[in-house]
Order: sequence, then structure tokens, then C-alpha cells
Amino acid sequence: MSSSSPARRELGTSVFAGSDGAQHTLPTWSLFCLGPRSWLRHVCIRTMTHPSFDSAVLVLIAYSSALLAVTDYSHIYLDGPNLGLPRADGSLRNTVAEVSDFYVCTPLFLLELVVRVISMSFCSGPRSYIRNPWNCLDFVVVVSGAFEYLTMLAVPLPSLSGLRVLRVLRPLRSLKSSPRLSRLAFSMLSALPQLGSVMVL
Repeated sequence: MSSSSPARRELGTSVFAGSDGAQHTLPTWSLFCLGPRSWLRHVCIRTMTHPSFDSAVLVLIAYSSALLAVTDYSHIYLDGPNLGLPRADGSLRNTVAEVSDFYVCTPLFLLELVVRVISMSFCSGPRSYIRNPWNCLDFVVVVSGAFEYLTMLAVPLPSLSGLRVLRVLRPLRSLKSSPRLSRLAFSMLSALPQLGSVMVL
């Protein structure tokens, strides 16, 4: 169930009950069609706010990061559109990494994205999904994986093999679960221009 005070209506937000026992202030409408009474949205909100949801995502990120670590980059394509990318044929490590990413990581990351977007709305409202900088990183990484997923399903798309490089950003997604690490990361990134000036000197 959800409730809205006049002040919250002016801001376009409502209070939704989560499965963690807390009240969550979220945009009243998601994707311009899913309102406070939408059963699908309530299911997604209760899923997103479940105490085990973030833990499960962290486990999936750790698993995905482990796949990156075990990939054999000595066995790569030497020509063609996949130049420089790991080859699955002839390498057990690369085969396991590619099959796991195709059937486990990418579909589950997409499911997580859908759950969050339906729960929080994508861009409409002050607390929508894309207004969080870490969610922007999530979105870029997951969507790039989705495009790669489509090419592996033989969907006719232009060569997007370069998007596989964005897989290395997946471990950074775990930072948003720790406010202290998030602040540290932002501090380091904000210091890069100053470091560049020092290197020039």
C-alpha cells in the first residue's frame, strides 16, 4: 500500500511500504504508467527492499568479477571484428567465463535493472533511478552487456565488441553499497584534474 500527503503530491512522490518494514519515498508514477496501485510495481518494490536483495546483487558482482579474473587473455582473436577479445574455443577458462556471463550474469543484471527502474521510475521524479550517479554507472554497464547479449543471440546489430571493455567496470558497482567507499571514490575522481596539473609541471 502507499499513501500521499498534499506536500508529497506536489513533489510527485508517495510513500510505499517495503518488505524490510520501512517506508520508502518514491516517485508516485513509474514509467508514466505504473502508479501507486500497480501490483507489478508493488512486487518490484518489495523485491528491491528485501534485506537479501542487495546482498544477492553483491554476490553476483563478485562472481562476475571472478570471471573477469580467470579469463585467459593469452587466447584471443587475432583478426576480425573481435580482435583482441578472449576466444572461448580451445580454452576451458574462457568457455566457462563466456557461458556463465551469457546465461547467468547478464540476464540477472538485466532483471535487477528492470526491478529497480519499475520501483523507482527511470527519470521522472526527484528520487528516480537515473538521478543517482552510481545508478548511471550501473545503467551503462548493464545496457552495454545487454547489447552484447543481443549480438550473441544473432540479432543483426553493428559490431559492438568494444562494449566488452565495459565489463571491467562491474566491480565498481559494489561501491554504492558502502557510503564511505563511494565518498572515497568520488574524492579520488575529483582529484584527478589536480593530479594532471602536477604531472604537467
